[in-house]
Amino acid sequence: MIILRRLQEQDLTTRVAWLNTPSLVNNMSIQGEITLQGTQQWYERVSKIPNRYDVVLEEGGELMAMGGLTNYVEETRSIESYLFVNPQAQSKGLGTLILHQMVGFALSKLSCDNVFAYVMPSNTPSMRVHRKVGFQIVDNSAQQLFPISKENRDVLRVTPLSYNTKAVPSSTLQEVENLVL
Repeated sequence: MIILRRLQEQDLTTRVAWLNTPSLVNNMSIQGEITLQGTQQWYERVSKIPNRYDVVLEEGGELMAMGGLTNYVEETRSIESYLFVNPQAQSKGLGTLILHQMVGFALSKLSCDNVFAYVMPSNTPSMRVHRKVGFQIVDNSAQQLFPISKENRDVLRVTPLSYNTKAVPSSTLQEVENLVL
């Protein structure tokens, strides 16, 4: 069974281990070593932010992916997404699954018009996942909808019109117990 649920404090040790894996950290905008203490402080702070959703994807009781919707901008009905997959479980469609579910939630339940992501152009697997879900690289005018920038990243956006509702097979979606979104 696949379960999508909110990030919990018990997940933080795994999060720290994954984020300190060179293949992940080299593609993220986090600087320096990630510690459990710092991650616990981050968790305490962000768990109180309205319209922020940090989630995990479990399969058979094992954590397989983590992601989130953050930095909601009410004026433009925009939100930022992030995701990363267990370094031992990449290329199995789990990144597509968690991103697909988060984007669907943002567009339908939060009534967002835009979901943004910041991806290093060299991160081919992440670019492929985002494009499969319907994200497209945006120009500077679209970037103004979401006033956050990150160096050396492509800005990608998915809208209700570009969202690929069929990015994940319906048979897989039927296996997901969605406890969050």
